[in-house]
Amino acid sequence: GLNDDAAECAPAHVQVGKVKSVSCGLFHWAAISEEGKLFTCGRADAGRLGRSLEDVKMTPAFRSYAQEAGEVDLHGFAAAVVAAGGLHSLVVLQGGELLAFGFGAWGQLGLGHIRGMENLDNAMTPKWVKGVKEVREASAGGAHSAAIDGDGRLYTWGRNETGRLGYVSDAFIQNVPKEVEVEGGERFKLVTASAYQTFAVSSKDELWSWGSGSNGELGLGEKKTVFTPNRVVALAGERVTAVAAGAFHAAAATANGDILVWGAGADGQLGLGEGVTSALEPTRVSGLPRMRTVACGSMHTVAVSEDGEVFCWG
Repeated sequence: GLNDDAAECAPAHVQVGKVKSVSCGLFHWAAISEEGKLFTCGRADAGRLGRSLEDVKMTPAFRSYAQEAGEVDLHGFAAAVVAAGGLHSLVVLQGGELLAFGFGAWGQLGLGHIRGMENLDNAMTPKWVKGVKEVREASAGGAHSAAIDGDGRLYTWGRNETGRLGYVSDAFIQNVPKEVEVEGGERFKLVTASAYQTFAVSSKDELWSWGSGSNGELGLGEKKTVFTPNRVVALAGERVTAVAAGAFHAAAATANGDILVWGAGADGQLGLGEGVTSALEPTRVSGLPRMRTVACGSMHTVAVSEDGEVFCWG
């Protein structure tokens, strides 16, 4: 988004005005301005930028990459939440409506209700997602999506493999949103869809996880894949305020100001010191001040303190 194709090893200013939120996907990013405008930049193929290719100026060296950030047409509506996934993105409007755009071959756009989209086509510009009302949270994973409605009900859709959708189904692809049934009628307020897992924080501030756990990514104390939501009992008594997931690890922030991590750590992404290559349960990262939130890249972790300091490892 800097009008060239050179790598930047330090933060640089992108000209999109004052931004209130940003989300990074695989080779693309999206940001919402204070006025509710949506901007995207990065790799433009398969519709992941939500802009017509005729309106995107490509970099000279990489013809599929946008040279600068551009505004996405939201049909006159204002954006509240944006989630950039592997090859697609989701946008929650201020009125609670949900839009999707990008790669759709695995059903992750949730557009199966649209005539002509049953064949899992890509959406080059934002399309309305039906089946979830008054959406307040959304997350885009590698090949699936998740959203929470105004009543705290959780919905998932996309590639139904390795348990990432949270329900057992004979269908390999779920191309419309489907509610995830949880014991006791649990309600949720936060959700994170990663490459092969899904994490959700309940209205009781408890963490639930499901999907592939071959590296301990679910935080359940063992390496296993689960197909329905499981409460992360190792965090019992903790009030989880944020959850994030990378390729093979995950992290959570708590109301006590702690950061806890679990999963694979061979590349240092757990921040637990040299020689620690994995953690099967949430483990506290030492040496940090009181922390506010956390985010994960594929092989690294970033956390922000209550004083606004940024800490990175991996």
